[in-house]
Amino acid sequence: MEFSCPTPNKAISEEAYQKAAEELDCDIAAIKAVAEVESRRAPFDGDGRPTILFERHKFRKYTGGRFSQSHPVLSGPAGNYGKFSEQWPKMLDALKLDEEAALKSASWGQFQIMGFNHELAGYSDVESFVEALVADVDNHLDAFVDFVLGCDLDRHLRSLNWRKFALGYNGQNYRQNRYDEKMAAAYQQYAAEPSAPAKPAAAPAPDTFEIRTVRDLQRALQYLAIDPGIVDNKMGPKTTAAITKFQRFAKLPPTGQFTLEVRAAVQAAYHMMRQFEAAQAEA
Repeated sequence: MEFSCPTPNKAISEEAYQKAAEELDCDIAAIKAVAEVESRRAPFDGDGRPTILFERHKFRKYTGGRFSQSHPVLSGPAGNYGKFSEQWPKMLDALKLDEEAALKSASWGQFQIMGFNHELAGYSDVESFVEALVADVDNHLDAFVDFVLGCDLDRHLRSLNWRKFALGYNGQNYRQNRYDEKMAAAYQQYAAEPSAPAKPAAAPAPDTFEIRTVRDLQRALQYLAIDPGIVDNKMGPKTTAAITKFQRFAKLPPTGQFTLEVRAAVQAAYHMMRQFEAAQAEA
């Protein structure tokens, strides 16, 4: 697996933040506050790899303690995280022992979502989750939105209840690192900044956009003027109806299911429309 992002210096766009705030129905400053506190360095390190924190007690859990004797730095009790510069060397060593367990045992990217939470972040497996975070920084934000919705934490962002948000996001020991206090302070900083974010386009921005999750499918359908309802990464009735409508249009069996055939067809239609619009703009 390739771990270096092709555009590691790209920042999360204001349009992406605006879209996320609409989906979570919260203040943009609240999302930026979490991003600031969770990954003060950057979403990627100097080699273009997602910022991580390797947690050896999770690796011990997901490997059944098989490497605790031979590799105590990688498999052991909680703590002993080490310096920032030590995280990727640990990850690379752990990958040689058990790739899936290694990927699950680190927190990833701008919002430091644990690999084992990949399903809550909108991905069926941890490999797809990591690949998406490597590919583009905006995927870090999408994963955050899905995770917050999946854990029912959006209400705490809306009410700015940082104690309850930090408890749900960072766990029982959130007070040790004063996550709630830091997020509250960061929010005040961002809320005080004047901003006039541009209204986001209905379509996902990059032409390299690839449908991986239900959220991606919903955004692509939205761009194709087929309403999937709220973009929430959930296969609700409106999304099922939108898939059925597309299937009929594409002369596919109208099952309403998110199949590989549907994904490929929607992907092709999305890119065809983008190419048509680009040609029209140049004409």
